[in-house]
Amino acid sequence: MAKAKIIRIFRDTNKIQLDVEGEKHYLFIDKFLNLGHSELALMQGFEFDVEFFIDNYGTKRISTKPKQSGRGHKPAQTQRAEQPIRGKLTYKKIQVGQDDNFAIHLNKTRLFDKDSFDIQKLDGKGGKTTLQTGKYAEKEKQTATAWLPKTETINMATAGRLMVGLGSASVFETSLAFHHVYGVPFIPASSVKGVVRSFAIEQLKGHKKESEAAAFFESKLLCDVFGCPESITYEDENKKKHSIDCFYKRHKNEYKITEKQGEVIFFDAFPTPSVIVEPDIMNPHYGDYYGDEKGKTPPADYLTPNPIIFLSVAKGTAFQFIIGIKKMEHLDLLSQTKTWLEAALKEKGIGAKTAVGYGYMK
Repeated sequence: MAKAKIIRIFRDTNKIQLDVEGEKHYLFIDKFLNLGHSELALMQGFEFDVEFFIDNYGTKRISTKPKQSGRGHKPAQTQRAEQPIRGKLTYKKIQVGQDDNFAIHLNKTRLFDKDSFDIQKLDGKGGKTTLQTGKYAEKEKQTATAWLPKTETINMATAGRLMVGLGSASVFETSLAFHHVYGVPFIPASSVKGVVRSFAIEQLKGHKKESEAAAFFESKLLCDVFGCPESITYEDENKKKHSIDCFYKRHKNEYKITEKQGEVIFFDAFPTPSVIVEPDIMNPHYGDYYGDEKGKTPPADYLTPNPIIFLSVAKGTAFQFIIGIKKMEHLDLLSQTKTWLEAALKEKGIGAKTAVGYGYMK
């Protein structure tokens, strides 16, 4: 038996760092709770007793067997003492009306259940939640057509699941992009513009060795579509800094300007007529290995997987993408941007985890 003291809490990796008689050790938060401690005890400076055991590889490890029932507390219920309970998937049957803010309901529900990932269950089909979003897409289209003289609407559906806003702030460990007013999943205009801009640069750059920043500032077309400041500083492959002027600053005598505002306007993309939100999972197997600052823990098969549940938009969800121009003389820019947008969504994808097939459209 030894005295342990919490010296640091890592919420992102679900771990706490302990000082045990001068030695640093790590413990999953769920295993800490499994020992019979409450959430209120999870703070820096809290001291408690721990026991050690030697595993099959000769490594000294903290025992996480639950305490026996005793004075005022019961052990947490778990199938295996050595297995973390984080990521347990449960559902709460809470009715959410079509005019309610889904994001607010989702976040409020999470506050009342600390051991599980909750999702509103409207249709009773495995926790998938169907939200009617067609009216929001129609409202966005009406706004665009009323504001701009010419717009283009592109309707494409997800070829697989879609994950936008994974790293945004959330009461969960992971997030999904919800509209701040309507509370439904959507793709922000900034994300759409960013993907198209990146794709366009790659297309114009080709196989040239110059940086993306240099390729962008060399192009009048890209400056016209996306806008560009007077100059920018960037780093090359050798981390050497360079400063480059935009196209218009280098030709200021001809065009009489030194910077340019983009002529193409991008709008938020809403699913239409509805969207299905469903739980997904990623399952890191070597949490102890990644969290070992001393490098003594190998990425071995005996380590306990640490499942992380997150929300995603279901395969086959149709999205409405809208772009427009402020002046009719820029119709060529609108046509080119539409071509880029369709190709980028098909070939590059949008959102997180595109490397493993998320976010592609068809």
